[in-house]
Amino acid sequence: MKFATAIIAAFGFSAVANANLIQRGYDDDNDDDSSPTPIYNPYTAGGGITTFPNRFALGAKIDGDIYVVFELSDGQIEYGPKKYTVPCVTPTPTPTPCEEPTPNPITYTHPNPHKPWKRDGFDFDGDDSWLTFDSSYGYDWYTLKNSVLRDSKYRIGEIAANHQFQFDSPVQPDALYSSGFSIVHDDGYWLLALNGKTTFWDSPVNDNGIYKIYNAPINPKARKIELVVLVLL
Repeated sequence: MKFATAIIAAFGFSAVANANLIQRGYDDDNDDDSSPTPIYNPYTAGGGITTFPNRFALGAKIDGDIYVVFELSDGQIEYGPKKYTVPCVTPTPTPTPCEEPTPNPITYTHPNPHKPWKRDGFDFDGDDSWLTFDSSYGYDWYTLKNSVLRDSKYRIGEIAANHQFQFDSPVQPDALYSSGFSIVHDDGYWLLALNGKTTFWDSPVNDNGIYKIYNAPINPKARKIELVVLVLL
C-alpha cells in the first residue's frame, strides 16, 4: 500500500514538473508544433540528418513559394520578397515558349552528380530532391554538425528567450534551444527541423514584406512556415 502511494505521489510530481515546461508565446489553440519538447535525442528524433557535409542556405516556404532567408549583421535572420525560383526551360518540340522566370533565377540541379557519397545512413547522390544554389549568388549560408547550426561567422543558431530564431556567439544564457536541429525529408522537400518538428512561424517586421522567424507563434499575425534547405554548390 505504501508502495502504491509512493507511485501516485511520484506521478503527481512528474505531472506538475512537466506542466512547468510549457513555453512562452502566443497561444494558438495549443498547437503542438509550437511547443517542441526541451528533451532532444539526435539519434531518435524523426530519423533526421544531424550532421551535413555541405554548406546550405535556407528558404522560407509559404503556400508553395520559397523566399530566400538572409542574415543581419547582428545574427538575426529574416526573409523578404526575394524568391528562390527554378529557371524556365522550354519543352521541345513545342511552338510556344514557356513563361519567363522571375529575375535572378537559381538553378535547380542535382548536387555533386559525379561524386556520390553517404553520410549518417542516407544517400545524397541517390536523391534528386535537394534544392541547390550557386555560391556566386552570395546567399547567407550555414552548417550543421551534431545538431548544432552555425553561420558563416561561426555563430551558433539558437532560439532566443522570445522564441526568435537567430545566431549568436556566445549563445544567450536564457536561450530556449542552441542545438537539436536536423534536416528531414517531408512532402518532397528537405526541411530544417527543431526536435524533429518542421513547423516554424513568421512575424512581420514592417509593411514591406520583411519577416522574422520564430519557433512559436508570438502574435495573432504569425503564420506557419517551413524552412527549406538549399544546398551550396
